[in-house]
Amino acid sequence: RNPPLSSARQPHLLAKPGERLFALGRYAEAAAAFQRALEAARQTGDSRVRARLLNNLGGCRLATFQYRQAMEAFLEAERLSDAHRDPEAAASVWSNIATAYAHMGEIEAARDAAERALHLVERTGRPSPRLLLRVATLRARAGDFSSAMPLFHRAIQLADQSGDESTIAQCWSTLGYALLVAGQWEQAEEALVESFRRRYLGRHPDLLLSYRNLALLRMAQGDLRSASVLMDRALVLAGRGASPVPPWSLYHLRGRLRLRQQRLPEALEDFRKALDLARRWRLEALPADAFRISLDVGLHELYASLLETAAELYFRTGRVALAREAFEAGEENRAASLRADLD
Repeated sequence: RNPPLSSARQPHLLAKPGERLFALGRYAEAAAAFQRALEAARQTGDSRVRARLLNNLGGCRLATFQYRQAMEAFLEAERLSDAHRDPEAAASVWSNIATAYAHMGEIEAARDAAERALHLVERTGRPSPRLLLRVATLRARAGDFSSAMPLFHRAIQLADQSGDESTIAQCWSTLGYALLVAGQWEQAEEALVESFRRRYLGRHPDLLLSYRNLALLRMAQGDLRSASVLMDRALVLAGRGASPVPPWSLYHLRGRLRLRQQRLPEALEDFRKALDLARRWRLEALPADAFRISLDVGLHELYASLLETAAELYFRTGRVALAREAFEAGEENRAASLRADLD
């Protein structure tokens, strides 16, 4: 169904249906709404609105891990924004491009895109909390905590001033994860628990991220029983709707947890499920000659986890099928890496 005529006559209204669906986490429906709006926008000839719609459509594609289609939409949006000399719109696009690169493991490219977005915004006005958060996160991932921490706290302050509970929770979550990776567990726990509290009370769709992050923290602290309960809960939520992280990574994490609990058969089942999902994810990685990306190191770790677990179970049980499975996993990983290098 096409947008109502009133929306076509008022181009700024075209994005509203898709934006409402996106806020509810209904990304496929939101993408369809933005596609319909784009058709209507072409009739108006308003390329500024088309840029906004393309940026939103790219966000939907990104949320469902369709990286090729997402980047195509973002680059067309950036071209239109640049043609109109609209730095605010261009900054929004570059911020999303940074997220796409980060999802695919290209941290340096992601940071460059985010810093470019911040530079564009600061020339015209005040940056949004989400943009500050993105830049802070990428600086932290690069080990630059001295410049990242002020941005984290500035993002939280601005989100709090606007009453944006969703962004406040995301800020605390991202800060907590960065501290966890840095080994600062006490500070990480404070931030992660605050994020969980806000998401739980607000019934936020990203609550599964809080469960996952708290599971990682408990694993780091050696509390495997609590970590197991938290990971199971994260996977239940992931099964109910769109996941904000690649689903294969959740199964891989639970498999690693089960390995530490010496539950090898169950760990192997999780690694098998993760690998099945990861094969589909890998198909969405952008070709290297178009956008230089590295395959996420997590994929290599997944193959190694499956190989080592299958091999260990073979030595314990003598089941030849397990030895064959371990060998095939190793060969598939090498073949996939070779294809990526050749591309």
